[in-house]
Amino acid sequence: MRVNEVVSVPARVSVPAIIAARGIAHPNEPIVEIADYTPDGTVWRPLGAGEFVDRFLALAAHLAREGLAPGGRVIVWGTSGLTWNLIDLAIQAAGGVVVPIYDTASPSQARHIIAHSRAIRAFADSDEQARILADAGLTPIRFLDAEELLLHAPRAERTPPDLDGNELATIVYTSGTTGTPRAVPLTHRNLGGMLLQQHPFFPEAIHNADVRCLHFLPMAHIFARTAAYMPLAGLGVAAHVNPDHGSLVDHFQTFHPTTIGAVPRVLEKIEEAARSRATGPIAARVFAWAQHVARARAPHVRAGTAVPRWTALRYRLARRLVLDKITQTMGGNMRCIVSGGAPLDPKLDDFFTGMGIRVCNGYGMTETSGGFLCNTFTHARPGTAGRPLPGCEARIAEDGELQVRGLGVANCYLDPDDPDSFTPDGWLRTGDLASIDDDGYVTIRGRVGDLIVTASGKNVQPGPVEEAIRRHPGISQVMLVGESRPYVAALVAVDDASSRADEQTLTRVRDAIVEANEGVSRAESVRRFRIIDGDFTQDNGLLTPSLKIKRNRALEVLADDIEALYRADAAGVHDVVGPAGGARTA
Repeated sequence: MRVNEVVSVPARVSVPAIIAARGIAHPNEPIVEIADYTPDGTVWRPLGAGEFVDRFLALAAHLAREGLAPGGRVIVWGTSGLTWNLIDLAIQAAGGVVVPIYDTASPSQARHIIAHSRAIRAFADSDEQARILADAGLTPIRFLDAEELLLHAPRAERTPPDLDGNELATIVYTSGTTGTPRAVPLTHRNLGGMLLQQHPFFPEAIHNADVRCLHFLPMAHIFARTAAYMPLAGLGVAAHVNPDHGSLVDHFQTFHPTTIGAVPRVLEKIEEAARSRATGPIAARVFAWAQHVARARAPHVRAGTAVPRWTALRYRLARRLVLDKITQTMGGNMRCIVSGGAPLDPKLDDFFTGMGIRVCNGYGMTETSGGFLCNTFTHARPGTAGRPLPGCEARIAEDGELQVRGLGVANCYLDPDDPDSFTPDGWLRTGDLASIDDDGYVTIRGRVGDLIVTASGKNVQPGPVEEAIRRHPGISQVMLVGESRPYVAALVAVDDASSRADEQTLTRVRDAIVEANEGVSRAESVRRFRIIDGDFTQDNGLLTPSLKIKRNRALEVLADDIEALYRADAAGVHDVVGPAGGARTA
């Protein structure tokens, strides 16, 4: 099958039916591994595909007996993991509509979703979640009780659910970087149809029998949720990890994954951790050399061509000195990272790819049922979000906005709808600025709504500059400001807040900004910066669960910091000057 060939989607299709077919065809083959956390470490216990399917079908039958009718909306609010995954599949299999709430959602956010979705049933993990749901008139099933039902409910007949592809499967509320989250209704055809396209698109990552996929992102997000479906519908093995039981590296080294789905920040943290272990000037130079060698090898890995002899010889030495330690830290078996949620630095892509860990960078939205564009093992171009999956199309409007249509794209928003989000001929306006090259690869340039217009009328797209600054070691988050101001300035959060005022930190931040400024015009360059007290986090409401800055909220919360950037006498504000200059502190 060609990588761009559309897989036929039957009229009656659903994710539970696709996964159930595996349980019927290969009942005894492992489909997931369950983590048993013991004092001596994590032990992974396999679960057969047949029993996995039996569990969610049994819960589906229980929900139907308890009165869940087709189309009934069910809140799922709790810790991500295998239980969340099974509850999701069970509700869909029963004909219900899954309404996820982030485990980190505030009470007010949760109440909005509960009321707006008109849910009639609910699952909850914590006492607080259960109380909020009860106050809204719902009697939730607790996750612990759901686990008992999954294990001990009478087994239903192992038959794939027979669901109309045009019926709703889920209502997902967007992360809401600029305002109130919007409710996106997705059908079984949206989710199941896209799942059928993804497997032949990059089978090495999600389908083949030797795939071991580790999940750790929040399941309420469409990226993590659809990523969890992929290995279940293939032939490999999936696993979920609990962040309360060991670090991500601990889980890498016990599960030995071949594939993970991650936001670019996870890749940056892995690289930064490796660099931090190279203590001393000689070790730091060796690490930088090994990075250079890996990046030089990357284009040959990507193209499947022979690596030049001199590069191959240097790579062997680089592996022995540096790179093998990184791959072993990641479990020694990693071959693919599916990256999404934010732009990926091409140098970071080259670094991992050059080590033999292919980075399938992509792009998607809640409105597109997750992944819509992606680089693959056979078709990849660093710096881009890849090409449309089969059954998907992309185009660029006159104003530079990316517009999409296709199999996974929702056709509306839940009441109140927003007709302006779609063009008269049916394309979704994504709100992202992009370009498409002659081979169909899409490069995301920024957000339409993030545009900064300075007092001089200069249009500045902050995203690329922010990413260029943030990818430097020690910098956690960056937000550019300058709307109706005389120049562009930056608020910076550093990893170690206690060092925010020391000279080494100031120099590191300044150097990162100077380097980023080299890629833009003077009118677009950052003139001043301020290191904020604290960080942008989900807990303080400044980050979405997918780690995007909530700009409108940040403009309110950090108003005093922003005003300081435009006062000549403000303390803690630093001027950015040329590479030979230094930072002048106000």
